[in-house]
Amino acid sequence: MVMIIRMIRSIRNTVLRKAGDERGSYTVETALFLPVFIIAVVSVGSVIRVIGVCENVNHTAVDETALIAAESYVKKTPAGDRTRILSRIEEENKDLDLIRIKSYRYLYSDGETDDLISLGIKYRVSMNMPFAFRDGADLEQKWLTRGFTGARSPYEKMPFSEMEDDGSGLVWVFPESGQRYHGENCTYVKAHAREVILTAGIKSAYSPCHLCGAGDIPEGGIVYCFFSYGEAYHKADCRSVDRYTVQISRSEAEEKGYTPCSKCGGN
Repeated sequence: MVMIIRMIRSIRNTVLRKAGDERGSYTVETALFLPVFIIAVVSVGSVIRVIGVCENVNHTAVDETALIAAESYVKKTPAGDRTRILSRIEEENKDLDLIRIKSYRYLYSDGETDDLISLGIKYRVSMNMPFAFRDGADLEQKWLTRGFTGARSPYEKMPFSEMEDDGSGLVWVFPESGQRYHGENCTYVKAHAREVILTAGIKSAYSPCHLCGAGDIPEGGIVYCFFSYGEAYHKADCRSVDRYTVQISRSEAEEKGYTPCSKCGGN
């Protein structure tokens, strides 16, 4: 950029010397700098567009790999994963000129961690750069996650029933108030919000609370729902959420000093 400015100034001085008139200085400078300004604006716009596409591809890939990781407990082959990932990325990113999966590995071990899932994608985004400085950006992104298999080691898989309750049952507690643990159907639990992870299912069943602005919470974030009644999910600081419950194993609740509810017995 410095070299361009120096070149423009040199051209301007040459023009002025030949014209022999300083009165045209501003006109000459405007004529020389205006194209540079326009080129800079167009270039910045193209770069911003590429960054936006990159972020959108990343969001789609993360969402898909999270789904694949969750499905891996019951699905032991990657059949159909590549097609689904490519189809969704292409559908949600119309500006991509070229996209392909460079690498995809399913439920493998790196010697220390088992059941890994990795995904690598290469794609090209067109760029409307002036004077064909660059007609596109070639990008590559990679993601790594682990399948939801509950593996203790590369040789032993934890049964789903054991993963779910650790052999001791699940109970509900009020982490910020209360010293009892409760059963799911306890009236104390039903009357208050429950802390859950925001998923596509929660978003389809509930609408974001407009009082606390819960709509800006991304999938995977923590929200609070009244499952027995109510039609919205909330942030923790929403005035509707005065108390909330979380689900833990009974053994963990007892280790933390919780005792059975006198009303439901913790069952």
